[in-house]
Amino acid sequence: MNRATKRTKIHPIDITVGHRLPERRLQTALGLEALGALVGVSAQQIQKYELGKDRISAGRLYLLAAALRVSVETFFQGLPKHLRTKFPDSRR
Repeated sequence: MNRATKRTKIHPIDITVGHRLPERRLQTALGLEALGALVGVSAQQIQKYELGKDRISAGRLYLLAAALRVSVETFFQGLPKHLRTKFPDSRR
C-alpha cells in the first residue's frame, strides 16, 4: 500500500482552519519561514497547513495562535453553517 492510500481524508473544518492561517499571517506581515521558526516547523510545513494538505494538531494550533497574537477560537470563527456542530450549548 502506498502512502497516498494510507492517508486519512482531511475534514472540511481542518481545511477551513488552515485557510484562516495565511489571512492572519499576512496581517502580521510574517513570512512562511518566520512563522515556521516561531513554532518550530519548516516553511514547507506551514504551507501544507495553509493549503489544507496537513491537519494542524491542537498543540501546534495553540502555538500558531500565540505566534500570531490571536485566540485559538479565531481560526474557527465564521465556519460555514454546514460545518458547525449540532450539539446543544452546554454552557449556562
